[in-house]
Amino acid sequence: MSQLERNARDLQESVMSIRMMPMEYVFSRFPRLVRDLAGKLNKRVELTLQGSSTELDKSLIERIIDPLTHLVRNSLDHGIEDPQARLAAGKPEVGNLILSAEHQGGNICIEVTDDGAGLNREKILAKAAAQGLAVSDSMSDEEVGMLIFARAFPPLSR
Repeated sequence: MSQLERNARDLQESVMSIRMMPMEYVFSRFPRLVRDLAGKLNKRVELTLQGSSTELDKSLIERIIDPLTHLVRNSLDHGIEDPQARLAAGKPEVGNLILSAEHQGGNICIEVTDDGAGLNREKILAKAAAQGLAVSDSMSDEEVGMLIFARAFPPLSR
């Protein structure tokens, strides 16, 4: 019985290895996107990719590309300031954007972080209202932050 179990486990591992792809497949599209969008927005941004060799199931890889792209665009649009604003805030002219992926237990954690000013509550509420989304001044900061993920809320750069 143990030989059968070993064979079944080996077969399962082989099948899983065929289905797995490195995050490099996803991450490889972002240097150009960040460079082009930062130029369009007159911002200077350094992109750091961490965990490119982290593997994820092919079906998940395809499904995370669009949401991850949306997060990166939002980071450039709403988070990282232009060089003059960064200097006025005592920051370097060049903003930092980090995409990272790592396994945590049986899960994968993918993060998009930047050293920008964060979300502009008033700007998000105004844009959401202009897009026909239901908004209120009494919304919590967390609720306002979630508005940027609504389909009716495209990044400013579009």
